[in-house]
Amino acid sequence: MFSARLRRGLTALVVTALAGTATIASGPAGAASPHAGDDNHVPATMLSDEALAAESCAIPGNADDAVIVILDKIADSRGVSSKVRLAMFEAAWVESHAHSLPCGDSDSAGVFQQRPSAGWGTVTQVQDPTYATNKFLDGNGTAGAIKVAADHPTWSAGQVAQRVQGSAFPDRYDAAASTAKALINRANGIAAGTIDGGSFTWPTVQTGEKNNRVKVLQHLLNQRGYGLTVDGSFGPATLSAVKRFQTSAGLGSDGVVGPLTWSKVVVSLSSGTKGNAVKGVQQALNAHGFKLVVDGSYGTLTANAVTTLRSRYDLPGGTSTDAAVWNSLIALKR
Repeated sequence: MFSARLRRGLTALVVTALAGTATIASGPAGAASPHAGDDNHVPATMLSDEALAAESCAIPGNADDAVIVILDKIADSRGVSSKVRLAMFEAAWVESHAHSLPCGDSDSAGVFQQRPSAGWGTVTQVQDPTYATNKFLDGNGTAGAIKVAADHPTWSAGQVAQRVQGSAFPDRYDAAASTAKALINRANGIAAGTIDGGSFTWPTVQTGEKNNRVKVLQHLLNQRGYGLTVDGSFGPATLSAVKRFQTSAGLGSDGVVGPLTWSKVVVSLSSGTKGNAVKGVQQALNAHGFKLVVDGSYGTLTANAVTTLRSRYDLPGGTSTDAAVWNSLIALKR
């Protein structure tokens, strides 16, 4: 992704800044330090504005609710320790602000910024939060977080994360502990239904992503007449359409779909409505487990699905799709 020249410049800058100053307390006497001398991975959140601009890479300020729910479910299903769970969330926040990014340093991508060139998986795999989280836990030819924590019981969660990630910024993980704990609490609240529907964090969607959210976005843009192929791939055509829509809506035309763009592009729908926006809501409902035909007709089955979704996320009863329904649909499923 970055040119070799830019990557070498970033690495040289990081190594120079850290030489002789960045340390992490090691484990017991004789135990290896979690910060090895050749650790030079740069988390996406630590990249310069210049580097991010060169890659057209946006780092959202808030975590992706869908991603933190996935992380928490995996932690539950695998029965990991509280330390390993905290290491997961610390790493996710430091690496990507808990977003499955399509960009990063070198060819790093995904929530944990894993590199396909280093054997972590394909580009598609490392951008899948489920795959990426399990790789963080199990490792990639070296010990993952579960084994590292077991082998070094005195290490902090941040030290465990550092050993897995090999970051040039080793202190960042422990420094993110309070944020990580807040994200764990938020994920638990979403799972328990104590966070009201319609108040979830609108996700950020950008160039390079391939997922169901992009399909929903493409349907919504087609409602505005942009004529996109609905393939779930945020490529040049979708980028161009997003920029044109942002301009028409009086927004900054950066091509990144965040809260302001989502709030402008979604439309209210009700029974009897037909069109591409209905296809968008049907596409989004199917990601939540419904099995609707994406035909663009807001009939009884679509209305019933919306009623069920409203009940699931404690929204007022009804069959219509408003901004709160769109928010719950888009924010919680990728």
